[in-house]
Amino acid sequence: TQYIYQQGELLQEAFGNLRLMRLILIEAPNIDLEFNNRIASIFEIAIARSVKYIEQGLRAGYLRADLDAIGTSRAAVGMIFGLTLLNANLNPDHNERMRTVRASVRMLLNGVLAESPPTTT
Repeated sequence: TQYIYQQGELLQEAFGNLRLMRLILIEAPNIDLEFNNRIASIFEIAIARSVKYIEQGLRAGYLRADLDAIGTSRAAVGMIFGLTLLNANLNPDHNERMRTVRASVRMLLNGVLAESPPTTT
């Protein structure tokens, strides 16, 4: 679980340049269809990578066995990019952004973790 929180914080840092994220996700796609398609491919890449992580967690028994890997990946990626857009528009301070990242990770994990994940030795 700590690893996932660290990944959330890394994502926040990657998406931390709110001006750049606003340009990429809000303004630039309206300028050019080709650029809009490139932005859409970022979402698809993120979803595909997320599916691999979820499938690995399913095989290892860390995640609920009934989890829909693709649907959950789309929801998680949507949450990440949605929070990025929210932060770009509201521009909260760093502590408020990190509070939101932690709450988002907690909300996601509470919905996907197995009730009794295997213990590591």
